[in-house]
Amino acid sequence: DKGGKKHYLANVSGRIGLTGASMAEAPMFLTGHLALQHDPLYLNVGVAEYPHPYKFENGVGGNRRDYGFEQELSSDPAMSEDAYFIKEVELLDESGENMQKLLYMAVADGVGSWREYGVDPRNFSHRLMEECENVLDEASTQCQLNNSENSCRM
Repeated sequence: DKGGKKHYLANVSGRIGLTGASMAEAPMFLTGHLALQHDPLYLNVGVAEYPHPYKFENGVGGNRRDYGFEQELSSDPAMSEDAYFIKEVELLDESGENMQKLLYMAVADGVGSWREYGVDPRNFSHRLMEECENVLDEASTQCQLNNSENSCRM
């Protein structure tokens, strides 16, 4: 068996810097960078959101024949089951004394098979990312400087 997550974790993830049993772990170079408390790490972030090319409004065709030869391939980002956000916020640093700008990025992978259980994976993944962004907005709003005394209330 050459496909699937199990094969990826067993045979590929270690070669590209991932360790353990989760693809969600930070790569080794990033973990080392953060552990040594180097100067800030600068990243260029880009996003492209495309649905499966055989995507229907309520599912996906397994192949071109199921999808229909006469139909144009799906390219509407609103059809994608995945969701993301990129958010810069100001929060207290680890000392609790200084405000710092932080960039948060998150991705939610919509699981198409949830349709079998009456769950629209687009709604779930998009709402999850919306709520995560709301939590960051609230935390950033609550963190403020008061006469050289920082307070953070959640």
